[in-house]
Amino acid sequence: MVRRDGIGSPSRRPVRYERNDAYFQWRCIDRIRENYSDQEIVEALSDAIKQLEEYRKQFDADDHDAVSRVEASQDMATEDAWEALSEWKTIERGAALLDSAQRDHPASGNTPGHIDA
Repeated sequence: MVRRDGIGSPSRRPVRYERNDAYFQWRCIDRIRENYSDQEIVEALSDAIKQLEEYRKQFDADDHDAVSRVEASQDMATEDAWEALSEWKTIERGAALLDSAQRDHPASGNTPGHIDA
């Protein structure tokens, strides 16, 4: 779950640890595979893709990071713009996990597939 970052030093600097994000990504994908059928994963991914397309049209941008929060706040309440952009980002992350779960779904009894991190 964590990786050791350095070994400390004679000046008594403590050893630091860094979270292993690849493990958490793999674990999340594994849970999706355990709890949902292939069909449910495909349906959830399809719904997420539709929602992402709606956000792209709404903000006339391909990515949530390309949207100026200032400009978005001119068309709607600032809080609504921030909430919509945050939801867009969340849906995008979820869609990536669903896509990985669907593409790399192992046959029964096999170990999980490779995940690029």
